[in-house]
Amino acid sequence: MSEHDAAANLPKILDDQAPPSYLASAIKPRVVLWVDDNPENNAKLIAEAKAAGINVQTAKSTAAACELIDNGIKDWGDFRVITDMHRIEGFGVEEPQAGLKLMGELLTRRFAKYPILLFTGTQANVTMWQAKHPNLKSTIDYTVARDFVLFNV
Repeated sequence: MSEHDAAANLPKILDDQAPPSYLASAIKPRVVLWVDDNPENNAKLIAEAKAAGINVQTAKSTAAACELIDNGIKDWGDFRVITDMHRIEGFGVEEPQAGLKLMGELLTRRFAKYPILLFTGTQANVTMWQAKHPNLKSTIDYTVARDFVLFNV
């Protein structure tokens, strides 16, 4: 049987139909958890990611991010985290190392295998953390953040 004949025997899927269950189970959803106390600063990129079919979950604090991780995200699929470094956390407390604290929370929840990007206004010194977690990166570059969120890297 030729490839053309084999393809002709596959079930037909119309554009407005969901894929058959045997295909849907093979497709890993792309999920981004974006942690930033000012999510409106990321609205354009979040909208672009959602338009590309990426499930973007947002949290304004480390505590809210942990709540989503523990209880809110149902299908992890291809998962990654982008976070700012400096946040106003619960009760208005300024936390200049919030991104690294989130990293620690992710490690205690066994999320070390997932990529994490610290997207910050100044280049963060994350050498100690990168030694523990090779998937951790830091950037001040919007293009790097965009490629990360859109799963281009």
